[in-house]
Amino acid sequence: LKPTRRLERAPPVQSTQPSSGSLATMPRRAQAVLAALAAAVVAGANGASLGSAALAEPRPNRSEWEAGKAEEAEAGSAAAAKQAKMAAVDKAVQLMEKLQTQVLAEGEKEAATYNKF
Repeated sequence: LKPTRRLERAPPVQSTQPSSGSLATMPRRAQAVLAALAAAVVAGANGASLGSAALAEPRPNRSEWEAGKAEEAEAGSAAAAKQAKMAAVDKAVQLMEKLQTQVLAEGEKEAATYNKF
């Protein structure tokens, strides 16, 4: 076996944005509230009055709400169905990886025995 050359790792790059609470991980409703709040602050800075209408977000009617809930349930059931289909594939991949590590270990053991004699 040849000695391997060690590579030096560069220091990790730190993000300027916080990882938790970033806009990408926020729910849509929280993003909308945050945008409305920012608009209200800008309007207040420009001299406009801050009324309750500036922070109000239109509420969905019952049919829109039910449609949204149906979409959420559909997405959850679709993800569960996909996971159920992939379970067999995942198990086969796991078995192949286990077999690979086993064959590598046996090969190293056999090489050590060969080099000994």
